Amino acid sequence: DAADLPLYIPVRDPVALSISAPGTGRQVQLGLPSGYLRRQDLAVLKVLGQQLDIRPVYFSVTVPTDALVSTQPYLTRSGILYEVNSRASKEAAEEDGSLFEVPQRPGLVFDVPRTDELLWKTYRYRGLQEDDIFKDSTTRALTRNYGYTLLAMSEIYYFRDEPQKARRAFDLAQSFLENPRVEGYYANALKLLAAAGDTLAIDSLLSEPESRGKVPRSALESAALMAALKERYAAALVLAGRELPRATGQESTREFWVRLGDVALENADSAAAEDFYSRSLRGDRDYRLGYLKLVSTAGERGQLPTAIGVVENWVLNHPADTMSARLLDQMKRTQRFPDELRWANLARFFRFEERPDSLAGAVPPTSPQPVAP
Repeated sequence: DAADLPLYIPVRDPVALSISAPGTGRQVQLGLPSGYLRRQDLAVLKVLGQQLDIRPVYFSVTVPTDALVSTQPYLTRSGILYEVNSRASKEAAEEDGSLFEVPQRPGLVFDVPRTDELLWKTYRYRGLQEDDIFKDSTTRALTRNYGYTLLAMSEIYYFRDEPQKARRAFDLAQSFLENPRVEGYYANALKLLAAAGDTLAIDSLLSEPESRGKVPRSALESAALMAALKERYAAALVLAGRELPRATGQESTREFWVRLGDVALENADSAAAEDFYSRSLRGDRDYRLGYLKLVSTAGERGQLPTAIGVVENWVLNHPADTMSARLLDQMKRTQRFPDELRWANLARFFRFEERPDSLAGAVPPTSPQPVAP
């Protein structure tokens, strides 16, 4: 009985306490700091020693840190509760796909199926979002706990490639946190919409008057890259080609279009890569890297007419580039793509110079020089 426990006992030095979980026999290692243990702390330790792995043991998320009696490494979030486990949560998450550590929140591990069920099937939020219903400080604190739980789950849904559910959790979280337009709201929402490929929602979000000045260039570029990574190329084009110029007053850089093309190429989508590479050349006919990326990608996927057209355009604008003219003539004559223009060779043997006068113009580290200006 808890009443039989002392009010507190002093702990003069840090103590390494081992508790054997009666349900499995696993050893739970707790590092208790010096100070004292209160009656409630002793009661918790007694419950763990009697019930762990036999019956579930929970803490509310409202419990202060010093009342957790150093169990944090063994806690797993289930909704707005912490469940105490006999295995370290990070270790368990590495082996159990139902557990997931929140990105950039070391040690915060969620039981995803359980929390998912609690958030969408068990918890009832009626009245919590209505302004005309009075909420005392305790109720408001509880509401914020729902919000923070939903925010964490939105990150988990996002990393588990469930962008629609991530956006739903994110929006509900913002409504509970009473300020849906806090700093970072638009950047986070944009990331989720980009991953989902929802171009209409992207347009709607960035058309809000409140969004002006709150979405930096870095957030737009990050969202476009995420869309490309998720193979949502239409969304990437909208973000890089329309929304970024509209928000910043500046076009996407040619280097950024190449980055998008590289992402598409990593996805094994060379057609999308060609589209991005070609956009790096708009307004800059001297951008050699963009041409080389475009030519080599077209050649690798057997699109010789495209490769010939790109090199023809280059030679037209750079008549002094005799090497490119020779390669163009060779392609037309043999109907084969030259090895000199394959990216594996270009990337391995050449470093690019700041010279726009040669399509294949690069300086190899050693001779002989297979492609020269």
